[in-house]
Amino acid sequence: MLVAMKCPICGGEVKLNSDMKMGECEYCGSPVVIPQNMEKIGNLYNLATFYRQNNEFDRSIETYKDILKEDSEEAEAYFGLAMSKYGIEFVEDPKSHKRIPTFHRTKEKSILTDPDYIKAIEYADLSCRSYYQEQGQKIAEIQNEILIRANAEEAFDVFICYKESDDSGNRTEESVIGQELYYELDKLGIKTFFARLTLKPGEEYEPVIFSALRTAKVMLVVGCNPQNYNSVWVKNEWSRFLELRENDHGKVIIPCYKNCSPYELPRELAAFQALDMNKIGFLQDVVSGIKKIVNLEPQAEQKSGPESQIDRLCKNARTFYDLGQTEKAEQIYTELTDSYPDDYRGWWGFASVRTNQFQTYTREIFAAVKGNAENALKVAKGSEKEEIQRIWDQYLNLKNEKESARKRREDEALFQQYEQQLQQLKKKREAYEQTYKAEEGKLSGLYKEQKERQEMLQNLQRDMNNHSRSSIADKLTKAGLIIGMGVAVLTLVSTFLPNLPYLNDIQAWNFVQWIVSSILLGALAGGIVWGIGSILGGAMETKDRMVQKNLSGKYNKINAELQQINQEIGKIEPRKKENDATCASIKRLEKDLEALRHKLYSNTNNEQQFWG
Repeated sequence: MLVAMKCPICGGEVKLNSDMKMGECEYCGSPVVIPQNMEKIGNLYNLATFYRQNNEFDRSIETYKDILKEDSEEAEAYFGLAMSKYGIEFVEDPKSHKRIPTFHRTKEKSILTDPDYIKAIEYADLSCRSYYQEQGQKIAEIQNEILIRANAEEAFDVFICYKESDDSGNRTEESVIGQELYYELDKLGIKTFFARLTLKPGEEYEPVIFSALRTAKVMLVVGCNPQNYNSVWVKNEWSRFLELRENDHGKVIIPCYKNCSPYELPRELAAFQALDMNKIGFLQDVVSGIKKIVNLEPQAEQKSGPESQIDRLCKNARTFYDLGQTEKAEQIYTELTDSYPDDYRGWWGFASVRTNQFQTYTREIFAAVKGNAENALKVAKGSEKEEIQRIWDQYLNLKNEKESARKRREDEALFQQYEQQLQQLKKKREAYEQTYKAEEGKLSGLYKEQKERQEMLQNLQRDMNNHSRSSIADKLTKAGLIIGMGVAVLTLVSTFLPNLPYLNDIQAWNFVQWIVSSILLGALAGGIVWGIGSILGGAMETKDRMVQKNLSGKYNKINAELQQINQEIGKIEPRKKENDATCASIKRLEKDLEALRHKLYSNTNNEQQFWG
């Protein structure tokens, strides 16, 4: 059953188009991309939309990740994940009444370079890709404006994170304590962001908040009950500060608690040293600690003289990168490598932009930046070389992790494929054993009968050839002719030789009579012999016909039996051969699966977990 999808822009009902790929919100009219597996994961999508529209971005991020566990190529989930990471809320413009994106989690990196946004573009079809690109461009333009405004804002030393009002709209105790902290820090000249006093009515808050989060060295997270730490905007602020801290370990976060135990703090905050606001001297202690942190690093020495050409180009490239115009940034860094090959910043800057500050890895990206990074390491000196060597080593570790993960995914996919094939083969073998296994016992008997019938046919064929029309009659006929001629010649010779002396006295007529009588006598003798041969040949031929008929009948009967045996063998033998091949494939697959299983799950705990 298809789940009714909620609009990710306003939460209204979505009307599906005929192609089931896009829809339109019936309330705000916004186009909506329909996920491919809406029947299976539609409820998760609606839950993620609910969280995002209520600005619970961390929960929406986790929900989108759950969706991607079901389908790792779901474009809409990647797009929603990117929107959540940047804290995008679509707010109605009072003038145009259109929903426009609003940032609650601005980042320095353009959303167009975000890996999840890029994957959304990669996995989307043509129509959905156009929609994502259009939205991405709008969001990137707004992000650029926020960054420009944020860069113009003053820097802060301390950010006080707290909940201003309770559910009844009354001011919270955290707000009062935070204001006291603000005044104490302000007395010392420590620039402090405190929303109640820092933010001005009517101004756009996000550029100010982002600038304060980005520049502050210290964040105080003030809470008088565990629930307030997880309130939407409080968590939004401290989670963003923690994210910035990942790239700047000089940032310090200090949870301050009251009326609760430090063990009740959110897991992310519990990892840091917390301060109890109930303790005497808390205010003095925290102010003293902040003063030390703020003054820990001396002011950087100002460079004398005009800005150099290479410094200006590096600054321009960095600005283009922050604005999301990575192609221009790469172009400048490439020009730097051509003009100043002995300065590592051109080589390193190109590699940094292409890898999204060494956070994004693909084989193509690595091939493009490897030479630049190695050149940067060759020309860099001293501490600069040590720093970029550290970053490059981290990126190589990321490469190894990604490649290992990719190989593991390939092996896991192959494992699943082998398992499916194995199950199919086993079902095939079971079907054979249930239906045809009993036939195998017949084969040996059929082979024996086949051989016997073939030998019988050979013997019958030989007998039939031996009893073909008898040659005795022909032999006797030939013998009669020869005997007749011999008798004639002998008669002639026996008559002629005694009368040879009297040959001159014999009259010609008598001589002719003598010759004719000799011939007739020979013919009579030959005829008698031929007649006898014909009689005997006829008798033999009649007998041969009877024998041939009998042998032919036996031959046809045995041949029919052989054909029937061959047919039975022809039915059983291919099925057996196919089953033998199936069994061999099963053994081979089981061996391959065992090797893959050992490779993937060599750890005992993982192996036990895998096999359930």
